[in-house]
Amino acid sequence: MPTMLIRLMAIFAISISATDGASAAELRAPESAVAGMQAQNWESRLVTPEDLLDYIVAHPDKASLTVYSVDHPQSGIFHRADAPQPLASTVKILVLYEYAHQVAEGRLRADERVALDEVFAYLVGRDGGAAMKAYEDWKKRGVLDTSNRLPLSEVVHAMIRWSDNASTDYLIERLGREHLEKVPSRLGMNHDEPPFPITGSTLMSYNHTMKGNPQERLNHYEAFSRKDLANEAHRWALRLRQESGFRDNEIRWLKGGGWALSYDQQQRFFRVANPRGTTRGYANLMAKVYQARLPKAVVNLMKPYLEWPMEFEGNQKAFDTYGTKGGSLPGMLTGASYFMLKGRPVAFVSALFLQDLPAPIYESLSKSFLQQHFEIKLHADSAFFERVRQALAGLPSSSKE
Repeated sequence: MPTMLIRLMAIFAISISATDGASAAELRAPESAVAGMQAQNWESRLVTPEDLLDYIVAHPDKASLTVYSVDHPQSGIFHRADAPQPLASTVKILVLYEYAHQVAEGRLRADERVALDEVFAYLVGRDGGAAMKAYEDWKKRGVLDTSNRLPLSEVVHAMIRWSDNASTDYLIERLGREHLEKVPSRLGMNHDEPPFPITGSTLMSYNHTMKGNPQERLNHYEAFSRKDLANEAHRWALRLRQESGFRDNEIRWLKGGGWALSYDQQQRFFRVANPRGTTRGYANLMAKVYQARLPKAVVNLMKPYLEWPMEFEGNQKAFDTYGTKGGSLPGMLTGASYFMLKGRPVAFVSALFLQDLPAPIYESLSKSFLQQHFEIKLHADSAFFERVRQALAGLPSSSKE
């Protein structure tokens, strides 16, 4: 068996124990019995898009939503649309944009061959098995050569299609922090932060070198400026890439059960140590991609990655087009999309960020994808769209455009 596959299988075991395994042991452990009962009551009720609307109305400060027809953006729904929220993997859209921008300008080549070891230097696990899925996909499609090298374009594919964090952090390093930090302003996303390494931010929360009480570390990071948090994430990512001994010790530590943060601690860490953005910023970006209001070469590079759901026959029957990128971390579910259902006259863009989700609700929505059904129904059902608009219009931090 190839050495790379053996290493991936060992890390994949860590991925399962640190995500699905944690969900059995920790996702049922809210901070109080009352919170647990309330969450379980909602969990059993969250079946239809109408149920999710009821949840948002009951927890208006835990959701941000921007949705509109690309032909009439002023007539959309804007609930806490400019409130910066942790993005999870939705931030990868900005990495994709900068990749497309640099390829379009001739500073990068999409067909450049990249060593797999360089990409997976950022891999330690705790990724839900994304790296293993990417690796199996690369092998199946024959994109890895005999020297375990692959085109740079395939690293981007893994970042968007499989949401692979190692591929993301490799791209962040290749594209350059100095360039990525200019992306939000270049795109007019004035309330949105640039990407910083995802594996780096995970290592900030807990790793084998850390001693003492996680609560103290939480308090420590909560006092950081946003710039200092980004610096810290870059520092840990750099150490992971450069120090093979550190990486190997981390993998052994995780395999031995070293991950010891509760769901509530993870949620609090990722609320702090995560790039932040707004639903308005990401919905507007998706509209620019759909309507080709970015340079043509950039749009032509971005769309095939974002429209990966169209590879499924069911989506081909239901949609004329569907581009999306979502994100998931303990306590948060995020996503930004553009889509046009068959028979509809115009496309919609949508961004929905749900935050501070109790464990049972987070687990339920992660399996049901009800939040995506909610967004699609806003496009498919004008009566539902108006119902949501009216329900959210009177809530705090909802704006009328």
